[in-house]
Amino acid sequence: MIRYRIIMPMANDPVSDYLARFRPERERVETMEWERAYDALEELNQLYKQMDGIYHRYARQLGLSDTAFWILYSMGEETAPLTQRELCDIWHYPPQTVNSALKGLERQGLIALVPRRGSRKDKEMVLTGPGRDCVRRWIDPLMEAERRALEELGAAEREQLFSITRRYIRALEAGAQALPAAAQSEKENGENL
Repeated sequence: MIRYRIIMPMANDPVSDYLARFRPERERVETMEWERAYDALEELNQLYKQMDGIYHRYARQLGLSDTAFWILYSMGEETAPLTQRELCDIWHYPPQTVNSALKGLERQGLIALVPRRGSRKDKEMVLTGPGRDCVRRWIDPLMEAERRALEELGAAEREQLFSITRRYIRALEAGAQALPAAAQSEKENGENL
């Protein structure tokens, strides 16, 4: 298990010694808070990876890539056909990744790409007979397992889980969006990795 620690000033550092006389309690409290935050972040990341691993192992058992699995999952979930672009928007996958997985599913005879009515450019993904059968045998039981797992939580717990997760994602997104600007600024100032 990786442990993150705050790098503390070196011993006998005159600047640190001087500052420590004025703020020893605050620095100690801040260090403890950062350590708790890193421990919490580590646990959160491990939980997300564990959940991801459940889906990854299931996809591998079915002989599918993760992307192909999520395409079939989406198609089993949707009532109307999706285009590749819509699928990329839903799952946040790059178009090349989705395109490769679609070609594989098409070769296996699980989906067909048909032109969208009224568009020469967009093609809809449609399950074939064998594809519908695979979704019925593989995806539907997993969706049922997900539903049962959520039912283990009460309604208030589910809403709290979703609310906190959405809030965390918004905060992370805001923090991550600031990173390219900071990196660009460093790059412009001649700083490298």
